[in-house]
Amino acid sequence: MAEGTDKWWFPLWEFLVHVVVGTVIFVVIAAPAVGLNLLVAYLATLSVGWPIILGLEISEYALFVVDIGLYLVFLARTGWRTIQKL
Repeated sequence: MAEGTDKWWFPLWEFLVHVVVGTVIFVVIAAPAVGLNLLVAYLATLSVGWPIILGLEISEYALFVVDIGLYLVFLARTGWRTIQKL
């Protein structure tokens, strides 16, 4: 082990850093889903055709579901690795 990494708190610190960075990445990827939601609401007021609205809504939900799923997998894997290191 490198110097300083044999401390008992190092895996917890590493976990915290991973959670913060992972959360920032989650928010960055979720932002377009929120943008799509706002766009759909705006386009609906302009009476845009329902196929376009439906396509954008499907894209919005698909992006968000994949983002949240991968975020949960990331948290589970990071948590498991932290437990193994303790």
